[in-house]
Amino acid sequence: MKIRVPAEKDYLDQVRPQVLEELNIKDIQVIDDDSILAKQVSESADGETETILAVDHYSVSLEGGYMVAVDGDISPELAEEGLAREVVHRIQGMRRSANYDVTDRIVTYYQGPSEFLSVMQGEFSDYIRNETLSTQLIDGSADPDKDGNAATESTKIEGMEIILTVHQV
Repeated sequence: MKIRVPAEKDYLDQVRPQVLEELNIKDIQVIDDDSILAKQVSESADGETETILAVDHYSVSLEGGYMVAVDGDISPELAEEGLAREVVHRIQGMRRSANYDVTDRIVTYYQGPSEFLSVMQGEFSDYIRNETLSTQLIDGSADPDKDGNAATESTKIEGMEIILTVHQV
């Protein structure tokens, strides 16, 4: 997110952590030249009328002399993080449906296409494991004889067919 603010930069620096957390954004950049974000900005005398032609992939808003622009590009890293968050959400839902206690440890089995596997095995595997209390993330299916109280869900995430199984440890 890029913000054009005049003298309030110091205050923004003080509240930066709260703003990042509340808006669920990665970064705030203070800029002096709004032409980086918009091709044309105009306000009426009362400050209410605005015309903004955003540059490239930005979504821009202007109010009270302040301009806020949100970068709409989704990097591969951001896409992977979004997929990891969605997987956590699905696993947490499976835990609730299976009536597991919030402190119960689980083993999570997964199956899906390579893009999904790279998230489960890559940079976000620790995040998924920690958020879901999974002692292990295992590529493959659960053994029904060994994992009798397992809960399985076949679902689509971002157009990918995946299978998740959780087993209480």
